[in-house]
Amino acid sequence: MIQGACFHFLCSPMLHAIRTSHHQLQEGLLIGRATKIPEGEFRHVVFAGMGGSSIAASLIKEYVREEVSIDIIQDYEVPNGMLTDGTLFVAFSYSGNTEETIRALQQVHLLQRIPIVVVAHGGELEQIAKDCSFPFYRLPQTEHPRCGIGSGLGVLLGIMEQTGLIPDQESIVANTVLFMENSIKGFEEEAKLLAKKLENRVPIFYASTQMQAQARLFKIHMNENAKVQSFYGAFPEVNHNEMVGYTKMIMKPVIVYLRSKYDIARIQERMDVMRELLTEECDIPFVELHVEGNSWLEEIYYTLVQAYFSSYYLAEHYGVDPKPLKLVDTFKTRLKSGK
Repeated sequence: MIQGACFHFLCSPMLHAIRTSHHQLQEGLLIGRATKIPEGEFRHVVFAGMGGSSIAASLIKEYVREEVSIDIIQDYEVPNGMLTDGTLFVAFSYSGNTEETIRALQQVHLLQRIPIVVVAHGGELEQIAKDCSFPFYRLPQTEHPRCGIGSGLGVLLGIMEQTGLIPDQESIVANTVLFMENSIKGFEEEAKLLAKKLENRVPIFYASTQMQAQARLFKIHMNENAKVQSFYGAFPEVNHNEMVGYTKMIMKPVIVYLRSKYDIARIQERMDVMRELLTEECDIPFVELHVEGNSWLEEIYYTLVQAYFSSYYLAEHYGVDPKPLKLVDTFKTRLKSGK
């Protein structure tokens, strides 16, 4: 077990990466602009990626809202119906060795009609991009890829700019970085308080459908950094089924609401009524996180750093090292060996 000062000594590079993660956004945007995408009139983008790579794509989808047609593949195959004229396919993996993403890329390449770009730090995807002359966007080196989502966001914004499907992002990105620079210390203190409220309970994150990628972001970082069970859901769907599951309690949950000023009034009402009902009937504690920011991108980055910090400090509470992913590594080894 890693405790106290030893924990901070071992994990301080990760904490530093979190505290400076907002600078990744501008760096990523420059990378995304530096290499030209294939020519074409694009109407649709398909992202293939797993884990943190899929999160970056999901956050981009939330950011552009309904203005751009985006699909995200977290599997070995892409449904042929998605690969229509006017589609750009983006293969995204930090390591460049994610087998599901590689398989999906190979499938799309066989069609010989869909423009492809590759985003990775290296690995097999870089070699495929080189062999097939696909535009390649190299993600910056980082000791903690989980803390590099900002770079991925920036790169994808740069690529999306080139499709012509979104306007120039330079001023929005600059404002987001400045917002984070001025607020990061306060956000870290907020996250410490949030982590305290999650101790010794199973954190369950709920948000509106338009923010469900941000709820999933929290869930993933709780799993990976704090090494705890965590789940997420979205309104209004949760009111039609999931909330009934709290009738018979077999765990100790804490429900965290992610609230945004962009939530429509009816969603806010649903959140209020469910909180009142589950507090009265099931004695479940609730925490409300009012997402800060003057733009949708600022709100996304706020939730990103809150997920980073709160999961890091929850790991500290449990005395676990947030860096290794032992079960994932062991699983991959066994899968590779066929055992």
